Amino acid sequence: LGNLMDRMSVRLLMAGGGDQNYVEELKQLAGGLGLSECVHFLGLLTGDGKWSALAASSVFALPSLQENFAIGVAEALQLGVPVLITDKINIWREIVDSGAGILFREESLEEDLASHAAALLSDELGRRDMVLKARALAARAYTWPVSAQKLCAYYDAIVETRLNAMPKKVG
Repeated sequence: LGNLMDRMSVRLLMAGGGDQNYVEELKQLAGGLGLSECVHFLGLLTGDGKWSALAASSVFALPSLQENFAIGVAEALQLGVPVLITDKINIWREIVDSGAGILFREESLEEDLASHAAALLSDELGRRDMVLKARALAARAYTWPVSAQKLCAYYDAIVETRLNAMPKKVG
């Protein structure tokens, strides 16, 4: 990752909270690798700060090994930011199938992060295509109206199942 950052003038924005000791370890690691000027620890971002950071991003990476939905991924897609994710994020299939992102392999997380990020950042046409696909996926699957429609459909299915399971009155 350090080579990529040197070669391409990349800035890595680390957003989110976490154990302060771990954050300090990460800061020391970045410093030890000579990347203090390239890696910025922003802490928990909310409101306009979060949206500004996302909008300024060329790529959103979430190399998490356990996420239920990952709202940050959906928010990045809304802004047309291609995502790099693992198959431990439950919406990875939709993202990869739609072409809105690229999958990390758990066994080679660091190498995949560097190679996929470099590929996206060096291929402007490919990244633009992925931007369009990210926005399309977000509009199709991750808006409040779409989510509300899906939730209503689930409730309707539950009610229908319950009604069909009720004993029928005879006579």
